[in-house]
Amino acid sequence: MRHLLFDPFRNEQQAQDRIHLVELDSLRGLAAMSVVLLHFLEGWLQTAPPEYVKYVVYIPLLTSGTAAVMMFFVLSGFVLTLPQMTAEPPGYAAYAIRRVCRIYLPYLAALAFAALCCWRYHGMEMYGEGFKLSWREAPSLPLMAQHIAFLGRYDVYAYNTPVWSLVHEMRISLIFPLLCLVSLRLRPWVAFLIALSLQVAARLIDRFSAPYTGAGYPGVPSIFWSLTIAFCGIFLVGSILARHRTTIVARLERLPSWLLNVLLVVSLGLYQYNAALHIPRFLRDFTAGLGAAYFIMLALVPGGWLSRTLRLRPLRWLGKVSYSLYLIHMPILMLLAIVLYGKVSPGPSVVPFVMLSLLAAAAFHRWVEMPSMRLGRTLAQMVDRRSKSPAKKEADAVNAT
Repeated sequence: MRHLLFDPFRNEQQAQDRIHLVELDSLRGLAAMSVVLLHFLEGWLQTAPPEYVKYVVYIPLLTSGTAAVMMFFVLSGFVLTLPQMTAEPPGYAAYAIRRVCRIYLPYLAALAFAALCCWRYHGMEMYGEGFKLSWREAPSLPLMAQHIAFLGRYDVYAYNTPVWSLVHEMRISLIFPLLCLVSLRLRPWVAFLIALSLQVAARLIDRFSAPYTGAGYPGVPSIFWSLTIAFCGIFLVGSILARHRTTIVARLERLPSWLLNVLLVVSLGLYQYNAALHIPRFLRDFTAGLGAAYFIMLALVPGGWLSRTLRLRPLRWLGKVSYSLYLIHMPILMLLAIVLYGKVSPGPSVVPFVMLSLLAAAAFHRWVEMPSMRLGRTLAQMVDRRSKSPAKKEADAVNAT
């Protein structure tokens, strides 16, 4: 029974899992861009646009916003697992410091920018009712404190709507080393069943919890703890992929191209069109994560068309600034909607919106995100040095000489 459930760690994979996989950066960049385009399209659809516009949402991968967030979660589970598979995985303190500096500090900077814009422009007319989820009233200290602390039931859409996913990202990141043990120590099918069971558990929690009655604040349900539990399962899917990456990619390499393409179509259906497939609502995010999982594995097939495409320099750059783009694009869209309201139709403004968002993301990445990452590395190295035992320090000194 123990042999069936537990999967001992294989040391021969350790060196391979230290490689930086640029394809994953590009996938993250494309996912971020689909979120950007979806938010623009949602506003445009509420302004009586031309008839053809309502069909844009069905274009594969172009505006798959919610599925893109599931892609982020699978990717996070994947990349956070790789360091845990090395001969010397980071200690929890060093890991947490780097994660906080990587995710939370840029989030605070983006929150400050969005809140400042809200203070200046709240309540102004702009295109579409969807925009009015944010900047309805001036920032308040209690609401700002909740945004900073990630505590309580608060309107996470008040200043910058996309940050709802970062609440879950930070919650799960802080417990991920424990969650990662599931994929590292158990058989993949056991770990997958646990990931699936988390979706059922989240659904049961929702079913037997008191209904939310805060009408007018749609951002509140998006940060319920039941969702965090469900998203733990999606992180776990990414962790399983990382643990068994070599085996999965090797098997994909042996498959004929026609079968790879069939699986790609199936994965696209799971990723973007699961509602049309009549998949139960509580499993749609999970199935989107499964679709994302196949995209990730296909991207890692050496020499494959997807790997070659994702290695193109523009896509690699987009991946580099993807987190900044995700953080900063919505305030840019809101400002543009206010400035252009009543002057031009919203459709043509997609070009300046995308260009301004990319420019702002590049600046944010350089002046906020990169310094935060450097700070995280520095602090983590300091913690690692202090946590080493005297014997370990002596051994390191001998090896250095």
